[in-house]
Amino acid sequence: MKITAAVVKEKGAPFVLEEAELDQPQPQEVLVRIVATGICHTDM
Repeated sequence: MKITAAVVKEKGAPFVLEEAELDQPQPQEVLVRIVATGICHTDM
């Protein structure tokens, strides 16, 4: 399945939205759709 991911290629660079291919979940895995999240500036 195709997803849109926010990717940073190098330290200090801006986030860039890219399409990526994600494998289907395995039988022992689940797929969770995240609608919103927060990021602390200290995590970046």
